[in-house]
This record gives sequence, C-alpha cells and structure tokens, in this order.
Amino acid sequence: MTSKVQMILGTRYYLLQLMHKHDQPMLLLDGLVKGQNSALLDPSGTVPFAAPMRGTVLAHNGVQPKEGFAHVMYFKLSKDDAPIFAAEAKKLVEQADRLSGLEGMWLLQTESKVIEYVLLSFWQERLDVFAAKGTPLFAKVLPFAKVASHGLGFHEAAYSISDPNKPEPDPADENAKPDKRPVTLTDLFRKAPTA
Repeated sequence: MTSKVQMILGTRYYLLQLMHKHDQPMLLLDGLVKGQNSALLDPSGTVPFAAPMRGTVLAHNGVQPKEGFAHVMYFKLSKDDAPIFAAEAKKLVEQADRLSGLEGMWLLQTESKVIEYVLLSFWQERLDVFAAKGTPLFAKVLPFAKVASHGLGFHEAAYSISDPNKPEPDPADENAKPDKRPVTLTDLFRKAPTA
C-alpha cells in the first residue's frame, strides 16, 4: 500500500463496474452482515472516486491478502483524545504481527473535517479479530471505541475478501451453505435446539 488509501461503499454490482473501469489493483469486500453494503478498497489512493473515505497511512504492519477477512474500525475523536489514541494505535500496529491470524494492519487518519482514525486489519478467519480484541495488545486501544461512541462517533464493520470474478450468489440458495451466508442478528441470538 502507498501513503494514501481510500475506500468506497456500494452494491457489489456497482463496485464491480468501477473495478473494471480502472487498471489499479483494488480489493472487493463483501459485508458479513445481511443488508450491509460491499466495499471497494483502493490501496493506491489514486482511483478518481466521487466521495471516498480517504486516509493517510500513519502506520502499517503485514500484507494485504487476496483472501480472508477485513475488519474496519472508525474512531472520531476530540483533539485532546486524538494524539493519545494515535500513539497507542501505532504501538498496536507495530506489534500486530504477534496477533494470531492477522495478515496485516493499517492505521489511517482520514481527510475529513473531524479528527477521524481508521484501524484497517486483514485476518485469516472470520473470528480472529474478536479473539485478538481480548489480548493485552488491544487493551489500550479498545477504550477509545467507548470514548468515541459516547462522543463524536465510533463504527466498525467486517467484510470477507471477495473474488471479483466469482458469480453472484443465488438468493434462493441462501440456506444451502449456512457458513457462507452473512451473519444476521437472528443467527447470533437463535436458541440452540434442546434434546
């Protein structure tokens, strides 16, 4: 990746059209939650998107894989909290190769009117990021999610890295492969059958 990274959201169909119009390598990300938009990551930061989330790379560790999962955490912080968060997040990124299942992690500062940071990470398995959040490495960064959510804003999203050449899934076949379906709240809170 370069010093600038950008990402846009949209339908898979729309993002595929954009991918085919440009020569730069980009990464197509499919949302893991039902109804969630797909995302298109431009690691070069050079594709002329209309309104991207664009950021400057402050720190990175690892690689951007072609398969696996992506996790994005957005922190909107006050000018008092921002430098403290940035220092702790840089430490996390520098040591991120110690996290099991991690392929790569980037800390970005967005180009926006508010102070916003993005922690972009790539994982081998869907649940690796959640296991990593329980480690001491993440401990100094996670309180800022609470600070941001009570203040200017916090958001996180999870995606699977998608092959842009694979055919669209058939909605009628949604129950055929439950491990490949997006996770819904119903799935998370479904009671296990009793014997």
